[in-house]
Amino acid sequence: MEIKKVKSVKVKKTVESVQQSTTNVTKNSSSHSKYEYVNGKRYFRISPTHVEKLFEEKKQKKSADAPAYEYYSLCKYLKVKLIEQCEETNDVTITLEYLFNGKYHTEEVTRDQIYVVSELRKLAKKGVDIYDGNEKIVSYYLREQENDAPYQHVFTHLGWCKKDNGDLVYKHFKQIGHDENQSEYRGKFDIKPKGSFEGWLHIIKEHVINRKYLEFILAVGFSAPVVGLFSTEFDGDSLLFHIYGKSSRGKTTATKLAVSPFGKPTKTGDGFIKSWGATMNATFVPLRNNFGVPIVFDEASMSKIKDFTSMIYMFAENREKERMTKDGQLREQGKWATTIISTAEHSLFEKTNSNEGLRVRAFEVGNVYWTESAEHANAISEGVLKNYGHAGIVFVEYLQKLGIDTIHERCKKWRKQCESSLPSSEYLSRVSEKFGIILATAEMMNEVFNLTLNLDSMMSVMYEMEEESRQERDADDKAYQFIVEEIITNHKNFIVNNRQFGNECWGKIQMTSPKAEVSILQNRFKELIEKAEVTNLKGVLKVWKQRGYLKTEAGKNTNRRIVTNNERETVYVVLVEHSLLQKYVDKQSNDIFVEPVAEEDIGLPFLNNQNV
Repeated sequence: MEIKKVKSVKVKKTVESVQQSTTNVTKNSSSHSKYEYVNGKRYFRISPTHVEKLFEEKKQKKSADAPAYEYYSLCKYLKVKLIEQCEETNDVTITLEYLFNGKYHTEEVTRDQIYVVSELRKLAKKGVDIYDGNEKIVSYYLREQENDAPYQHVFTHLGWCKKDNGDLVYKHFKQIGHDENQSEYRGKFDIKPKGSFEGWLHIIKEHVINRKYLEFILAVGFSAPVVGLFSTEFDGDSLLFHIYGKSSRGKTTATKLAVSPFGKPTKTGDGFIKSWGATMNATFVPLRNNFGVPIVFDEASMSKIKDFTSMIYMFAENREKERMTKDGQLREQGKWATTIISTAEHSLFEKTNSNEGLRVRAFEVGNVYWTESAEHANAISEGVLKNYGHAGIVFVEYLQKLGIDTIHERCKKWRKQCESSLPSSEYLSRVSEKFGIILATAEMMNEVFNLTLNLDSMMSVMYEMEEESRQERDADDKAYQFIVEEIITNHKNFIVNNRQFGNECWGKIQMTSPKAEVSILQNRFKELIEKAEVTNLKGVLKVWKQRGYLKTEAGKNTNRRIVTNNERETVYVVLVEHSLLQKYVDKQSNDIFVEPVAEEDIGLPFLNNQNV
């Protein structure tokens, strides 16, 4: 073997040079003993600068001073410092410490990298002393160290997890609950508590209490572990709250406050305030495997996503859409169950298809002042940046003490309270179920933290939110009613059968069946829409199609009809009940079915919409 060809004289020089080089290592080498034997055997030994391997044959003593064993240098200092195994995947990660250029460095590798020689060679680019000739023995040396290295269980998921024995634990920086392995978090978020719980509580009492919007958003953040807990037993949605308005009103400060009980409240890579991704898939990445820690997506205004409809559905329904791999297999589907907060300068619904089902999945607070001044905002931001990650642990321990059944009963109690207090609507029960979680959370916060959150004021915030949402839903009908009233008032400006229009032509009325079709010229329709103060025309037209108010060509909001000059023009065809127009058209035209039209896209009535 190549090892046997090494001459003893050269070995002695190598060992001497190793001992001399020790003085050139940086100060942190002083923590290493002169020699450390691997796995309690003499086969390998480690000095502060090198790893040495024993000769294969024991040397006979030639004199009293001659060593019983002789070694040769295998590589520069290299040691397994830590072995970690992930609970969710069973993957093993090994932390190597090595010497390069007079300094000690660390590198994390997967276990297979030290077993496969071709993978081990790749560590040379990091400065590890691996080269053609020593890699096989170095691989064996590293495997021998596994018996000596400290071993640690770790996890990468966050929030609630049900163990094989049925126990529920909450994964934070450490697991809260029965954890025989004393495992720690090794994910992408900075969730290690910083500062003190007392420091965080001081900020809340000084700068949050008696400010209803800040109290509300704080309770929204604390609702995340309640949502995650329910997901272990019940089928429910994640909560999604969107806050919007002009800049400098404290939106970002509010989101920092909301996530601070659980982790780092910053926009940096390891913080819990993330940017809206350029694509849907990129946005979902930070959400995966989060079952009870609040997260923020900041500034939807900057996102390139043009339509948030499907994202809102997926956010609420706790999973990504199914996708295929290149070989035709289903990808692993990302899942979560938590509370999500979004911010922007605009309403999220402005960039949706306006399905009313969205408004029971996402809730908005718009155009309010979250903080009282720049000084107030700075006090909160600086305070929570110095003290975070403590209160969430205290709150989760309280949830574990109460138990899921007690918490669920509290949420049902507050749901009933919401049903009797919020504006009446066909979605009141579903809205109240989600708002009830927030109020139950606030009640438990008062108990465990000895706070004085005002639940009546919080209910008033929810009333404002739901009233505005109800008005938005009603706005579609109001816009339709306005257009119908304008048609009736100006009926003389429409062509009806052979009757000519008055001063100007607005379009054409056809008494078709089952409803009259009123074709309004494109420019005139837009003028009427502006007069009706419609800000989201695309959304309104989408709802009109769903409710059977609009007749369009397939895939469009408009139609092509002959109105004047025997040429087809772009028009909006509004469908109107016969009874509203009967007395305004010529009697002789009442029974005439005019101009049969090819099959077109007529939206289903709203109440039959399957997306709601």
